Amino acid sequence: MLEDSVELDEVKRFVTGKYGEALLDPRCIGEKLHDVGQFLIANYEQMPADAQAYADEFFKKFADMMATLLPKMPDGKERRAYARQVAQVQRRHFQARQLARHLIDLPVGDAPIITESEVILYGVLQSILDVLFDATRESSQGIPTLPLLALHYWCIDELLSAYHLSRHHFSTQAYAHIRLTYEHLDLITLFRQQPQWVEVWAGGDTKRIIRELSPKGIREKLGKKAYDPIYSAFTEMGAHGSFAGMQARTGMRGRSPDGTTGIVAWVGGVPRQEQIVFSILWTLMTSVSVLGSSVASFEERLHADEALDMLRTATKSVTKWHKQYFVPWAKANGFDVDGLISLLEKAPEIFRFYKES
Repeated sequence: MLEDSVELDEVKRFVTGKYGEALLDPRCIGEKLHDVGQFLIANYEQMPADAQAYADEFFKKFADMMATLLPKMPDGKERRAYARQVAQVQRRHFQARQLARHLIDLPVGDAPIITESEVILYGVLQSILDVLFDATRESSQGIPTLPLLALHYWCIDELLSAYHLSRHHFSTQAYAHIRLTYEHLDLITLFRQQPQWVEVWAGGDTKRIIRELSPKGIREKLGKKAYDPIYSAFTEMGAHGSFAGMQARTGMRGRSPDGTTGIVAWVGGVPRQEQIVFSILWTLMTSVSVLGSSVASFEERLHADEALDMLRTATKSVTKWHKQYFVPWAKANGFDVDGLISLLEKAPEIFRFYKES
């Protein structure tokens, strides 16, 4: 891998070196061209503009040459290797290193609906961290505190992961983290209301744990309906290989002259703004649920007025984002805004506040 400060002459030195090796043994020219192509592809993003222009010219010549040679080659490992490399050069084949960069590079999307969500989310997460900080200032008595603390801190990691994935086009994976957060919230509620289940959860009877403390089993113990539509939606979109989940990851790419419909299946993230927006929306809403849960779990250790202010501020900030950014965006993109506004009016129910005081 080249360093970020690589210059054009360093790239040329590598390429000419490989050509020199090929001249010494013409039988290996194919192998050396393959090495050059792999080298340029792997390091393309780290090259300055002049080096990239040099690489682009090489790619074009290489692809043109191989396009005439490939049909004449017998099917085999060598032909297939060259075909894949040509496809990479022409941006028709994926490279794992570049796909991974999608999670490393700066977040994508500069629309206000996306960028304005960052300050709001981090504000809610900070309130959760402040609540948990206060909760750890005194020793534990009564309801086992360690599981409640650990699960809330775990929720923070899940929310951070969901938001990071959302901002980098990996909304499918973000939903899986949001789903797990809701599992934790129900488990926390169960431990708070029926602490005897902590012993089962921490025990070694795996079969009993699965039987008694499955997400469905926990909901039933809490007196909820066995079927949770919100949880099921996260399951369908992010945790299971559902048809709906597949639809979110594919799209049409027009029609060919013979009338065949072209289909594209995305990998390395799904570059659809609506995917980013909806996964961010649920990350924000879930973060307020976690804050409500943390306040309810440790209310005896908190300053009551401050805790209530935290809940009100979080609700207000997320609701403002919805009304100021999400609703106009939804209208512009043809979504049913009336239903969305109706949901906003039920904020306490959506955010799953367990107690208001």
